[in-house]
Amino acid sequence: MEYGTHIDSAVIGFLNQANAYGPFGQNYLRTDFSMTVFLAEPDTYGGGELSFESPWGDRRYKLLPGSAIVYPTGIPHEVRSVTYGTRLAAVLWLQSMIHDHEQRKLVSDLTALAGMLLAKDADSVEARMARDVASTALRLSAEGRPV
Repeated sequence: MEYGTHIDSAVIGFLNQANAYGPFGQNYLRTDFSMTVFLAEPDTYGGGELSFESPWGDRRYKLLPGSAIVYPTGIPHEVRSVTYGTRLAAVLWLQSMIHDHEQRKLVSDLTALAGMLLAKDADSVEARMARDVASTALRLSAEGRPV
């Protein structure tokens, strides 16, 4: 009932044709994001927090059933030791339409910037331009083209 500090695998599934059920590449997934879904009431078990190392310190999560944390797969994390009860969680991995991590960050930052500008003044030329640039960056990145 614990899982030490680790980084999830960057690719899951069958990586060689001898073990694959179909054509090579059909049965594997880039794991751009990891997701933990909490399934047990937090007061039914002790410890068991999902913990992340970050430049801003240790972050710990123990959420209500049905709540989830999505995080970039390359972030070191651990599940703290469960001291009583049973921790139940589902772990999933997601592949982004945007293959490159730096491009994903660029699109995310542009989208956040556009949102901030739109919240200040949705009718401003700057806000509408930022929205359009973020949208174009997403479309180009999803097509695998550099922004």
